[in-house]
Amino acid sequence: MDWKGNDFEGDYEDLIFLEKPSLVLRLTVDVGQVVLEPSAPRLREILGNCVNHILKSGIDLPRVEEELFPGESNRIECVGSCRSMIADPNAFISISGEFKRPMRLRHVSNKEEEIQNIQRDIFAILEKNIVGPQKYVSVYDEYKDILDGSANKELDAFLKESRDLQAFKERANQYASRHLEAVTHRERVPMQFFLLDCKEANEEIATSIQVMEKKLVSFQIGVNTQINSKVSLLPRRSSGHSASPANRISDQFEEMWGRLKKEPQTTSELVGMLQFLYRCTDLTVKDLQAKISEAAARILFLMEYTTLSEEDLERNAQVFRWKEKAEQLFESAYVSLMTKKDETEAGLKNRVIAFEEKLFGYQAEVESFRRKDPPVLNVDEMKSNCRVLDRLGELLASSRAELDSINGEEELLGLEPTPSPLLHRLIALREPYDKLWHTALEFTHKHERWFHGINVIA
Repeated sequence: MDWKGNDFEGDYEDLIFLEKPSLVLRLTVDVGQVVLEPSAPRLREILGNCVNHILKSGIDLPRVEEELFPGESNRIECVGSCRSMIADPNAFISISGEFKRPMRLRHVSNKEEEIQNIQRDIFAILEKNIVGPQKYVSVYDEYKDILDGSANKELDAFLKESRDLQAFKERANQYASRHLEAVTHRERVPMQFFLLDCKEANEEIATSIQVMEKKLVSFQIGVNTQINSKVSLLPRRSSGHSASPANRISDQFEEMWGRLKKEPQTTSELVGMLQFLYRCTDLTVKDLQAKISEAAARILFLMEYTTLSEEDLERNAQVFRWKEKAEQLFESAYVSLMTKKDETEAGLKNRVIAFEEKLFGYQAEVESFRRKDPPVLNVDEMKSNCRVLDRLGELLASSRAELDSINGEEELLGLEPTPSPLLHRLIALREPYDKLWHTALEFTHKHERWFHGINVIA
């Protein structure tokens, strides 16, 4: 018989299985993973036992005669009508009419062929309908780090190393998002023969995430309490209190001022200063602004508990004036550096033009070797050609290095690298001429030795 299964492709979607389920399977968490309860082997055992229980319930059922003739079950007159009601009279009644055993129906054995077929059908239905639940368990793979405890260990490591409040906020948002996903998972998933009850697994995962979220928040509460405790230990009305936080902020502003006031000498320095400027405007100033706000809160606290000297007041006031000065510095530095960048790009374009013109000159020299076809070769001409080719080789090698330098600066400035296919063509074009003339000169020298003796001076 072709029993329907519950296998599905891709993600599970509602209403793909419309048959009313017969059995409920629970999803539970066991040893760091989501499992089916009961498991597939246990299900097979349970369903097999169900058949045996049904058969057992049919044992020792009374026959209708026992109800018709109460009290006469041990001895009744065997008349023809009674014999016709008994399927196998010889098995129950002796010749004298006495029953051999109580009047009970013969029960069905689990070894009978029909029962065996029924059990095979049940196991076939199980095999086809266990596939879907086993696949659906993979929905919880994204929570593996939570179930096996690795997420909790990672949180412990985070709490030991990180002290950035923004990082705490991001992590708390992640936990909140994952918790919401866990509690909104389907609680009941119909799958033909089975109905998956996912409530227990969902709740355990959601609880684990919530515990980590509370642990994260509790740690930050502890840090805040610790900071407040340190603040409360400051002596009241003490004089000469150090303003070192303000000094550190001033030092950072001084560093930015010193670096952005320098004149870049190379393209690399120019690009480095532009990157530093962008970093300052995007990150450093925001970080310093947060520190200034913190310093302001600290100054207000100190003014409540101590008397600050004029020097301390001036130093702290300088911190608040730095923001306006920094904005002016950034604007001035941006204009100056962008002007310098435009000049550098223009100079680089002129350099590329000069470079290409120089290559055209080399091209004329290299291509002149195509027309060299003297009727008689002499040593002087061969030496002259070799010298020219050696010089061209050095010039082309120098040109390649220059092209690499140009491309390097173009890359720093974010420009499209100059390809210069002419340079590669000239290098390839020169190579056979170089081998030809050097081989000819070398052969001439060796020819002289071979025919005129080893003492001949080439």
